[in-house]
Amino acid sequence: MGKRMTLINCTLIVQAINFFIAFLIIKYCFFKPVVAEIHAEDALQESLMNTVQARRKIVAEKEQELLSQWQSAQQHFEHNTPSLRQEPFFSTKPSLVKPHFDHRMVDDVAKRVATELIKRVDHVR
Repeated sequence: MGKRMTLINCTLIVQAINFFIAFLIIKYCFFKPVVAEIHAEDALQESLMNTVQARRKIVAEKEQELLSQWQSAQQHFEHNTPSLRQEPFFSTKPSLVKPHFDHRMVDDVAKRVATELIKRVDHVR
């Protein structure tokens, strides 16, 4: 029985050493590059976020500057616009001159036009 115990113990020790060697190989050959790549991506993402925030700040400042320029231009326009009298284009005053037609003259013109039209129509036939 004593001999079996030593075989088990030696086997257990060899397996522990193999496990430790495998752990070191995996840690330094596989996990270390992956973790370094993850940290590099995190740093890149953080730098991009900082850049975006800086650009947003610049855009907000430019928008504020343009708004103040716009307000200044509006105030300048309000102060320097000449005052004009507002008169309606078509006056609705009752004092408009209404045309007065002489009915005899209108009848005379209508008869002459009718006579000329009849002559031209008869000429075409």
